[in-house]
Amino acid sequence: MKKRLLSLIILGTTICSITGCSGGKSQTNIEEGATKITIYAREFEKWAKDHLMELVNDFNADLTDGIQVSVNFFTQANYATALTTSRENGRAPDLYMATYAELYNSHIQGNHAAPLESYLTEKAINDIVPAFKEMCTYSDHLYAYPWNVEPGSLFFYRKDLLAQAGVTSVPTTFDELYDACSKLVSSGTIKKGQYPCGLPLGAYEATWVTYGLQQNTTGGLVVEDDWRTIRLNQEPAATGFKNIGQFFYNMFSNNYCPTAALTSEGYTYIVDALCDGTLAMTYSGSWGFAEVYDYLGEDTAIANNIGVAPIPTLTGDQESCTSSNGGWCYVMSEESKNKDLAAKFLNWMFTESAERTGQYFIKAYFSKAATSVSVQEYLETVELNVPQDWFDTCNKVAAVGIPEATFPWDVAQEFGKMIEVMELNCKKGAFDGLYAQALNSAINNINTIMSRASYPENPKYDYDK
Repeated sequence: MKKRLLSLIILGTTICSITGCSGGKSQTNIEEGATKITIYAREFEKWAKDHLMELVNDFNADLTDGIQVSVNFFTQANYATALTTSRENGRAPDLYMATYAELYNSHIQGNHAAPLESYLTEKAINDIVPAFKEMCTYSDHLYAYPWNVEPGSLFFYRKDLLAQAGVTSVPTTFDELYDACSKLVSSGTIKKGQYPCGLPLGAYEATWVTYGLQQNTTGGLVVEDDWRTIRLNQEPAATGFKNIGQFFYNMFSNNYCPTAALTSEGYTYIVDALCDGTLAMTYSGSWGFAEVYDYLGEDTAIANNIGVAPIPTLTGDQESCTSSNGGWCYVMSEESKNKDLAAKFLNWMFTESAERTGQYFIKAYFSKAATSVSVQEYLETVELNVPQDWFDTCNKVAAVGIPEATFPWDVAQEFGKMIEVMELNCKKGAFDGLYAQALNSAINNINTIMSRASYPENPKYDYDK
């Protein structure tokens, strides 16, 4: 959930507990003598924090169940350290949030995540959408409950600006996107200080934002499922990766994209630049739904002029994967001495009432996809607070999205570095030469990384086949 972090003044500690945070809802129901169940949570938007507090207060309203749930919130900078420190001190939280990408390497491998099969009913487990359940499953064990899923790459566009430029249909291919950009410039719709399209900038953003495009164009990511075979230089994948490189080269060499971040949070809040007219089109994650309304406030006229679609692809294929799915899951600590009690809250929050669980997605402006069939069905019955195409696109893209890469980040980022070369050096040389040099560097770096004794194996790959 790549969202803006709230500013906190923290006195004497990095922890902000549910009973001590200002500007949020405080805990009101306290059962004396009850067993305390502690949750470690990431600090996201104020509404998300308030929503979790409301849930906890509602659960704690039962003053006879012997359970008292408490939440500690941490900023992005402090969260991992807080988890490590609590474990080292023998005070691991009973429940905590984790991303899908880090679940295995950071939590399961260290024996910090407890399998949930004994704590969830068979009905609850079967209710989880299979693709999302797989994101939390290793060695046939469900190690977390998927909380939300958010596609990291969607295509946002200003309907009014495209119409003004004479663009009559939403681009679905690279070529159509080039044409739309050209028309936006030649028509005078885009003026100095404005740009036709926003794309991820730099190696970091270009790595994870293009996971879906890599899958769509090449049939996979940088390495095969064995995590040992490089795909960047193996046909037919090699041609697909080169086509992606050519796409970025063309977009930046034609000045269709800004070369510096337009917001303080870069890609995370790139839709702000769409709202203010600096961009006519842009990639963004689904969290952009909520950001549009947060940025515009009561000005719904612009929001109603924003459309959302799958990202353009080489061939126009938007039915298969075009984005990876990020998001967050809830993990039960293996170190917890009160797993049965922690499970009661976990079940209450996620599996016992689709209406209760669904409120989070409504408050999020449907910017995340629900992970259970029952909640998805419930959300189909409620009145949308976003345009229908936004809702449909988010769920459609999430349903066929791939998980973010779980192989080592420094391997994945080598392709992001190649894209960065295209962005920064597109006016210094011809594409073929730049790409060949960047590819050679990436291959050498990945081979070096793989030669390390600590290089891992894929826990979901059968090496005996």
